[in-house]
Amino acid sequence: MYKYLGLFFFISLMYSSAFAQKDDVLFTVNKAPVTVNEFKYIYEKSNNKSADYSEKSLKESLDLYIRFKLKVAKARELKMDTLPSLKSELNSYKQQLADSYLMDKEVNERLATELFNRMKTDVRVAHIFIADNHVDSIKA
Repeated sequence: MYKYLGLFFFISLMYSSAFAQKDDVLFTVNKAPVTVNEFKYIYEKSNNKSADYSEKSLKESLDLYIRFKLKVAKARELKMDTLPSLKSELNSYKQQLADSYLMDKEVNERLATELFNRMKTDVRVAHIFIADNHVDSIKA
């Protein structure tokens, strides 16, 4: 029984690896492959929803991305990623990005509008008047 189960598992593993979608390597930098999917993700992210996939646009983006990868490889080779000034600058960039991703602008806008509308109807009381029972306090 275990023999057939093991054989079934082995055959299914072989078929799944044979039919797995392989990601084509676009280029390599210092033996680190850069895949087509990675470049496509960066291209779409940098062009937002206006990615036109024209040959000129793709070539320009690919050239920029290759230069970027080469600069990163050179910086790692020079151990620039360990400099304290660079680390603090990187942390400030991370904080800025985190703020933009963590703060939902639509929710903030809705809450600000709600607060503004509430401020129109709220009344600020500067004096509190207490009813007097008309009893002379000196006589008491």
